Amino acid sequence: MRIHKEEKVRRPSPRPFRGIFLLLAVIVLFLQSFSLRAEVMIYFYNPDANLRDMAQLKSQVQEYFQSIDPNASLKAFLRLQDLLNALKTQPPDFLVASSWVYKSYGANYGFKPLLVGQGAGGKSYYKVLISKKGLPENASPSLSMVGLGESNVSNLKTLVPELRRYTNINVVEVSKDIDAVFAVSFDQVDMALVHPQNIEAVRKANQSAVSEVKILARSTPIEYPIFSATSKVNSSVVDKFVKGLQSSKDGKSIQALNLMGFASWGAP
Repeated sequence: MRIHKEEKVRRPSPRPFRGIFLLLAVIVLFLQSFSLRAEVMIYFYNPDANLRDMAQLKSQVQEYFQSIDPNASLKAFLRLQDLLNALKTQPPDFLVASSWVYKSYGANYGFKPLLVGQGAGGKSYYKVLISKKGLPENASPSLSMVGLGESNVSNLKTLVPELRRYTNINVVEVSKDIDAVFAVSFDQVDMALVHPQNIEAVRKANQSAVSEVKILARSTPIEYPIFSATSKVNSSVVDKFVKGLQSSKDGKSIQALNLMGFASWGAP
């Protein structure tokens, strides 16, 4: 008589599977962490640019930077104070800003210049003083323009020596240069200091709005916006952007540059 021994069925230990799941979880967390670190944040502020359509600027300029690094993300600002607040709370990797903004605040936040915008006339452009009635006779005329920092009036008189005759200038700040053109057109102020391209932008949209506008004076040269980076940005990333920006010359790149207010990049 045979006695059959009951054989125990061995089930595979769950421990190897647990190890695999843990390994996969670690890989996922690592990839997520790497993805977050890989984002390249770029801030843009240039009130002299044609800012009629901020959504278009955000879309096309971000696509321009993403052609160099797919992880690039752009945040465009209309108001200087909003930019300064963001620089304090969430500093970016790169900054594209008006030269006077960079010179006034860039060093305070650890930015170093990499490139400067260029136009037909080189590294600088000029603004024009406009009015419908000529230079005002009263001692305290009103003038519309985008802000020039804390020393608005003194900076204004440095840019346009013809304004030194006035003991007081009532500055009406606007967030977009093009708004200053409209302020003169609709007799809201006596004068405005604007980029000539924004007069032409208004002329294309509504020719009658600027039909009586006269150019009274031209400013001293103003350097185009500066592209800068903080010291925390890896040197390889900096090199990639500098080389990429200087070599991008296709149609979309040219359009993005025009939206930012200049035509190309050059050494600072």
